[in-house]
Amino acid sequence: MKGGIILFIIIAVGIWFFVDRPVDNGEDKTIDVAEDTSSTENVQNALPINRSKTDTGETAVTTEEALPENTDDDNLISNDIDKEDKETETASSQSPEVEEPVEEAATPTQVPEASEPVEEIATVIEEPIVIPVYEKPTVELGASDIIINNGEELTLTWDAKNADSCKSSGFLIYGEMSGEMKFNPSLSNTYTLTCSNKGGEVKESVEVTVASSLGPAVTLRASAVDIDSTESITLTWGSINASNCSGTEFTANKTSGTVELSPNVTTRYRLVCTNSTTGATAETSVLVRVVYVDENIALDVTPPKLSGGAPTTTIVSTTTTIVMLSVETDEKATCKYSNTTGLLYANMTSFGGNKTTAHAVKISGLLPFSTYRYYVRCEDEEGNQNTADYLIQFSIADG
Repeated sequence: MKGGIILFIIIAVGIWFFVDRPVDNGEDKTIDVAEDTSSTENVQNALPINRSKTDTGETAVTTEEALPENTDDDNLISNDIDKEDKETETASSQSPEVEEPVEEAATPTQVPEASEPVEEIATVIEEPIVIPVYEKPTVELGASDIIINNGEELTLTWDAKNADSCKSSGFLIYGEMSGEMKFNPSLSNTYTLTCSNKGGEVKESVEVTVASSLGPAVTLRASAVDIDSTESITLTWGSINASNCSGTEFTANKTSGTVELSPNVTTRYRLVCTNSTTGATAETSVLVRVVYVDENIALDVTPPKLSGGAPTTTIVSTTTTIVMLSVETDEKATCKYSNTTGLLYANMTSFGGNKTTAHAVKISGLLPFSTYRYYVRCEDEEGNQNTADYLIQFSIADG
């Protein structure tokens, strides 16, 4: 009987051990707190409980194994149980480990690269840049006659339109854009009116020849002084106190007239008139420049530059003096001089000699206690003349 009771107890403990006791597999022994209350209370009475927070914030309840105090019978049961546990552990250690399946990394779906958006080229319509175009002023300048006797009255008239300002040379306009001026010139002169605005500058000139009582006076004009090789010009000439006239590069068989010409090269036209009674002569000329249409190349239009005029100091002398008047040019030229400013080049006195860059002439009959002024102008091989006088001034003192 006693042996049957012990066997019953062993069977009961074994059933409890293998059924209700959690298996120690290395994991926390967790009891769901949501189980039946009576079962929970039984477990709590048998096992101490630890509560802790999981990663998810839920409360985990962990039991710790608690065994009753050993008795003799219990020790026998425990030894049998430990033997079974060891056999179980040995079997577990010899069992091959089951590898957890490795989840294959999902192959990302290949999304085709989107092509870069093609930038549309915007058509930009720019506003046209409007550059203001200003018209040059119009200028008119005229003389009552282009050749007069000494002492005769001369009338100059002028009219400037669309001009901001005007300036004159040889006569006075007093700031007026139009008007007239009457006077009695004693010398030949070129009168000029220059007017300007935002569009540019316009210059007009008129040359008036004043004849002296000692000889003739002449004038020669061209309808245009810059032409191309397909154009023609009209020459007009006149004279006072002249008996006959002759021309170079054109025919002048009377003392006044006109002629139409078609030069194909740059040409200087000359007019010489003579007073048969006194034998005095007068000369003038005009240069017409021709530009070839096929080349459109103009010839030299720059007059020579003058420098080195002499003498410029005071000359000491007790008697009549002879001086050497000299000047230099930057190109080959012929030069003329006069003791009066503003004289026409044709009416000035030549230095003499061929075209060169060094020019000299002897001046005699000079007296002490006097200051002398000589005005020089030159002409190059292309016929370009100086329009402004070059002054050479010196004095003679009594020694």
